[in-house]
Amino acid sequence: MRLARKHSKTIVLNPAPYQPVPDGFFDGVDYLTPNETEFAALIGRHVGERIAADTVVGLDQPRLHRLCRELLPHGSVIITLGASGCFVSHPETHLRGDTHTCYRIPAEPAHVVDTTGAGDAFNGALAASLAQRPALACIEHVRFAGHYAARSTEHTGAALAMPHIAIV
Repeated sequence: MRLARKHSKTIVLNPAPYQPVPDGFFDGVDYLTPNETEFAALIGRHVGERIAADTVVGLDQPRLHRLCRELLPHGSVIITLGASGCFVSHPETHLRGDTHTCYRIPAEPAHVVDTTGAGDAFNGALAASLAQRPALACIEHVRFAGHYAARSTEHTGAALAMPHIAIV
């Protein structure tokens, strides 16, 4: 991450599987993409507030946004919530082309067969979209990633279930 930051590269970090990291580890991260289990663990470790993973999806927007800002003050947090979509939180000073500091995006409809690898599909698609279409607003990158992840759940397996689509 130090090398990426030195060369002004965007850093997308998916903290999966969750492992304790030292304070300050996330300082250079532009986008942090935990699922609800990882988010709850990160909040417990780095913010000092205990929340149950299965309650994250039901937290109201102001509270989720506050927790995200405490966890990653200078970067954006995108919490993946499975069938409930995503929650996005930005610092007020860097909305990444969006019009709001925080918002929810519903899950893309899918004929779910197997969710194995859906988080990896989301993160790969998010990183690819950010790299190939940097001028888009964050909400468009997240929508694309959600669409890609939904398609990955419509087949059995992980890597073999990933869709083959071009981003242009």
